[in-house]
Amino acid sequence: MAEAREVIRCPHCRLNQFMTVNLLCRRCKYPLTVFAVQPPEKPPEPEPEPFVKPPEPQKGMTEEEFKTAMDSLRGITIGVDGEYERK
Repeated sequence: MAEAREVIRCPHCRLNQFMTVNLLCRRCKYPLTVFAVQPPEKPPEPEPEPFVKPPEPQKGMTEEEFKTAMDSLRGITIGVDGEYERK
């Protein structure tokens, strides 16, 4: 007994035909199958860093003390030679 072959109708020219090897219509060369294209996945958005309230200058606090407090909040230290270093 002969094996069953898939019969398909071209969506463009409406020709009934067996499924071709190249998946194109024999008459109009229109693709016989439409493959669903998956939209690309969005990369996950980076989580925002938690907000840390900067220190307020307090009465009696010198500019140097305030600068040191801000630098410690940012993760910056001042090295022995007076240069800034990141932690």
